[in-house]
Amino acid sequence: MAGCQWCIDDLHFFALRNRWHALGTAVGLTIALALPAAAFEPKLTSGEIQNAEQAGIALARAHQGFPVARYTIFSTPNALTLEQGQGSVDAIAVSTPYQRVLYESYLAAFQGAAPSAEALRRAAEPFTLDFIVIAHSSGEDANEQQFLTRFSNPIVKIQGDGTRRAVSKTSFGPTIDFFNFENKKRVLRWIGYDTYRFDLHSMRGIVSIARLKGTFTISDPLGHRYAERFDLSGLK
Repeated sequence: MAGCQWCIDDLHFFALRNRWHALGTAVGLTIALALPAAAFEPKLTSGEIQNAEQAGIALARAHQGFPVARYTIFSTPNALTLEQGQGSVDAIAVSTPYQRVLYESYLAAFQGAAPSAEALRRAAEPFTLDFIVIAHSSGEDANEQQFLTRFSNPIVKIQGDGTRRAVSKTSFGPTIDFFNFENKKRVLRWIGYDTYRFDLHSMRGIVSIARLKGTFTISDPLGHRYAERFDLSGLK
């Protein structure tokens, strides 16, 4: 993937992880300024879905990167470099219904097509929240291709509401890419990401859901436990 930054199959992965500091963060911060005022909506109206769809199309037609900076709750200091003892996770992002519709429209438009009704329906599923975990393997051997299956215990702890477990998981990858190990030598690693979906339907009618705060936790294949705080009050 290092030699094909805008390959369509890798578009979402690139937007979230590849060359995080070299391009992703700068692009994300720039585009965030052009996005609508943030206000988390657990259930989108038909008008909000249409607005997100049009916004995604506009980003793609302008050949701009996909906005991720505001939605990132964890990222390594340098996405190109590995350090001794480092965990497997490169970044974690939260994805709301609006953000998911925005992405589906963006990806379809980038491919010269329109998003399917089914893709938009899945993206806009109300009262759900996704967490995307972008990660790499600990080695380049063939048996490391299954590293995404070795993540465990993805949990969301919501302030004042308790603990929730993921209701579904989808995976992208793996594909091979390179890292600079301690800035001394180049090494190959398998890379990919998992998307975990959490159900918030039991929170319907709670006024404070637009200001939801909590912690997403997960263990990587090496035993590192990540506990990353999120705050939906500043997200769309």
